[in-house]
Amino acid sequence: GVLFIVLGAGAPPQKAAAYTTQVIASARTARLSNPQLPIGLIFDSLTRRELAPEALLGSIFTDLRTVKFNGTRALGSFWLKRLQALAFSPYELTLELDASVTVCSPLLHPLLLKEHAAYASDLAVNFEASALLPSGSRMFGPPPGAVEDVLPHNFALLTRKGPGLDAVLQMMRYNILRLRADDQWALRATLRWLAASGYRVCRHSHPTQQGPVVPPSAGRANKRTHEVAAGAGGRAATLWRGPALECVKVRVRRLTENILGLKAADKLWLGRNSSWTSVWPKYSRPMDGQVLAIHSYERHGGNASAMCLLLNGRSPSWRLLLQPTSLSRYSMPDTRSECISAFNSSRAPPSAYAARICSWLPARPSGASGGGGADEPVVATDAYRGGFGSSSTAATRLTESFAVFWRWLERETPTRPLNRTAGRRAAV
Repeated sequence: GVLFIVLGAGAPPQKAAAYTTQVIASARTARLSNPQLPIGLIFDSLTRRELAPEALLGSIFTDLRTVKFNGTRALGSFWLKRLQALAFSPYELTLELDASVTVCSPLLHPLLLKEHAAYASDLAVNFEASALLPSGSRMFGPPPGAVEDVLPHNFALLTRKGPGLDAVLQMMRYNILRLRADDQWALRATLRWLAASGYRVCRHSHPTQQGPVVPPSAGRANKRTHEVAAGAGGRAATLWRGPALECVKVRVRRLTENILGLKAADKLWLGRNSSWTSVWPKYSRPMDGQVLAIHSYERHGGNASAMCLLLNGRSPSWRLLLQPTSLSRYSMPDTRSECISAFNSSRAPPSAYAARICSWLPARPSGASGGGGADEPVVATDAYRGGFGSSSTAATRLTESFAVFWRWLERETPTRPLNRTAGRRAAV
């Protein structure tokens, strides 16, 4: 199911109420296009009074849960409570969405069912921008040497209950406290840690020595496998057991651009009393098939239906979402020439960013890229509801392997050789 989380404790009542209104609006778009989709809402006990009437919530959400969180005074408590809420999800497979996400396609529910049946991952997440130029980025750092070097974009998290997710959440909690950071930086540190260990994490198996989950050193666990239950679905995850350690293999995949989040070309820090400000243009990586959902965007007088029609009007063409300047309207070019024209018509100054982004598109409109195996497409059989447009038979994927994403990054953006030394873990 889809899950929204409202954490209003400590926030001004007006802000908590506004956030709840946003969650309800986002959940309505999901319900409109996916009427059978389970949609849950978790909120802290101090937020209940800010919520809408029970009858309204009951018409939108299939599961409502109030959770009394621990550690509300701890450093980074907001992010720690988000991790706790994920662990309390009522679903075996959960797509947790920010309040500002708009669902655009009836394919979301069948794709979640397909992902549940495939049992391919414990966690899936999309990624923020990486450096578009070889010189690197002020915000995003130097060109990445691996997928795990790119900052995760946590507006959407796909999680599956089981020992793999438990290990990830425990490591994220540790990294939030260690780094004094939000959940994005904590997840990047966790993924780098996992990459250094071959995505294997261990803990002492003796009940009196239950320390934190840590990646094992090479050879510390033998290869004799043991099967354990991993949730209500009756599936199993493979563990490695050594003399004093119990280890689990964590499976992580990437949410594709069909769960769409806009990127900024770069971000600049304007000073201690300010914050990071975006460097234009804003863009998405290319996608084909249906856009299932989009993260926060500026409406410019439009509405959710209009935005979804723009996103999927040219499906299944290989295309991207573009906003050259803060005053520009969104466009969805599917050729290089159309992309360049969008920059020129906005009077945006010529830049290497524009050249890089437009180079991702073909010279002529393309069809769906197709797929197979784990990435086999799902075909839409419903029509959109509520003015979202007509369905498409496009190839639409919810997740893909890190290897697929890395091949695209290497081909289309600056990257650097990965230093595979033993000291890589210390650099997390």
